[in-house]
Amino acid sequence: MAKNKSMNFTVTFPLTLNFRNKCSLTFDLSKKKTEFAQTFPEGFYYIEGSNGSGKSSFLSMLALLAGSIGKRDEKKFGGIQFSEYLYSHNEFDINEAATIREKYFCIFTQEVFFLPGITTLKNYSIFNETGKTSNIPENEYPNLLSGGQQQNRYIQMIFQPKKSVWFLDEPFNNMDNNNKLVFWELLKKIVSKPSKTFFLIDHSMNNHIKDEYFEHYEDIVTTISNNDQNENSIIAIYKAKHPKSFVEKEIMELKTNLIN
Repeated sequence: MAKNKSMNFTVTFPLTLNFRNKCSLTFDLSKKKTEFAQTFPEGFYYIEGSNGSGKSSFLSMLALLAGSIGKRDEKKFGGIQFSEYLYSHNEFDINEAATIREKYFCIFTQEVFFLPGITTLKNYSIFNETGKTSNIPENEYPNLLSGGQQQNRYIQMIFQPKKSVWFLDEPFNNMDNNNKLVFWELLKKIVSKPSKTFFLIDHSMNNHIKDEYFEHYEDIVTTISNNDQNENSIIAIYKAKHPKSFVEKEIMELKTNLIN
């Protein structure tokens, strides 16, 4: 029987993201290690930090949504490897990056997104690759839906259980409790399956849930450099001890809130 492919991420630090306005964002380990690298094995990670600390930028680089692709000086800019794919390899290009995103990554952004001018069902058929049929009406358009209805359709569209890596960047922004419950119930079905990795940013997580269900994994120092001025922040990364138990706790609290 063939062995399942590893879905680990390995990040070599310092990792730098350069912007066109000569501003840069650098990620580095808070405690220097011999190899200057950190591996993120399969599991459920919670990323905590203040606004503007670089949490979303870090996820975007892992998800191949930001940063230069290929032809980079790894010694200067660090590097990211997902499974056997090294993002900075000179034969790795934007086409291969797109293929990896489509094949392995489920990316849930802070704001719902639909292609304009086409129906909700057409959006679903473009973005959802499960092959499952949907009960979305054929003549429904996203711009005519309420905010809650858009969230519900977006969850249906984005959730694809076969994907290996889930980037959940503040998915609950402006989401009502009913849709949060739909979200967590769907997540419960896949969180315990093998070869799955989740990265969650969520400012609404209660500290008692974090303390009970997560353990500290790593701290990353972020430095924003702009016109010779530097500003430092800390991103704390936690790993769930038992991901399914954590998800079940979130579901229980949401159901309690809905009843009350």
